Amino acid sequence: MAMVSEFLKQAWFIENEEQEYVQTVKSSKGGPGSAVSPILPSIHPRMSLPCIRP
Repeated sequence: MAMVSEFLKQAWFIENEEQEYVQTVKSSKGGPGSAVSPILPSIHPRMSLPCIRP
């Protein structure tokens, strides 16, 4: 029964609030530490490869 309840909550969210949520996320500037636009370190594949070889 818990799975049905969770499914219904998700379906309600998709029907009623998803578009508003998407617009809010898109319009957010996403400052430092923001989950909206995380700052990830650049990784160069060829530079990282020797580190994982035995």
